[in-house]
Amino acid sequence: MNQSPLHVFVVHSPLALVMMALVMKHEGIRHTETRAILVRNQRGSQELLGQMGITSSHADSDLLKSGYYPPRAGLRKISHFDKLMQRLTTAQHFHLYTFDCVSTLNQLAITHPGCQSVSLMEEGTDHMRSLAFLAENHFLLAESQTMYSDTHSDRFFSTGIVSDKVHKLYRFSSFGWPEAEAIDVFDVDTLIGFGPRKEIDTLLLIPKNTDLSSVARFKGLDALEPTPPDRTAVLTVKYHPGITRKEKKFWGTHLMERFGRFETINDDTFSVEAALASQKVSRLAAWGSSSLVYARMFGVNCIDLRLP
Repeated sequence: MNQSPLHVFVVHSPLALVMMALVMKHEGIRHTETRAILVRNQRGSQELLGQMGITSSHADSDLLKSGYYPPRAGLRKISHFDKLMQRLTTAQHFHLYTFDCVSTLNQLAITHPGCQSVSLMEEGTDHMRSLAFLAENHFLLAESQTMYSDTHSDRFFSTGIVSDKVHKLYRFSSFGWPEAEAIDVFDVDTLIGFGPRKEIDTLLLIPKNTDLSSVARFKGLDALEPTPPDRTAVLTVKYHPGITRKEKKFWGTHLMERFGRFETINDDTFSVEAALASQKVSRLAAWGSSSLVYARMFGVNCIDLRLP
């Protein structure tokens, strides 16, 4: 008897985990027929999914990048990824839910023989742009790489966000996938389940890929006042999941010197969007993050720290 296809989600951020829960609820997908590919440090996500009875496997975070691989390195990437998928799906066919068609990981998943369709989920500012813009300017970064062998000739390819294989687009907010037919999966009750237990006065989002030699980015922090010694509410910091240890150490030192004290959120399942939706955050501060858009959507006070 033929088995029904599995549903495989790529989880590389807290919002991706939330979107996974929202899509599963909207589509009525059972936990037993769901799998997750975890990227970056997602130990908390793995524990949470395990409690739900959802099987997951970790993929190399390097696969989130797009670009050229020499033939031998490319074949190794394919071989390692296919072994991961064999463990995860036990050779069952699957529907893929992810965030783009361009990163190496997603190209390998989309072109896997077991992949029957790919659906894309809103996950940040990229998905707030028009499909035409994305296809022309952002999601066409990977070169076609078809020099490996006849067997693997189509495993790396050049495509845009409107690939022929894209089945559905899922929207978290009214800003997602403009000018496209997208499915609205927003559900505040599901969101609140991913929110924090305690109130947060000011939440500061620290980005990745910071030019540590530039002082312009840090001047934006002038909009935030230092924490007085007698004040109970302190600054709360959330680092981008893709931040490096060097960047994190630099920011920790800089913030300590500037604000005196602060708290850090280390839970990789913590969703900023869920915290905003549940009204647990009084003020959000960030540098041009999509979370600022969501803060405005939920009526939360926010500060864009980018200098004019």
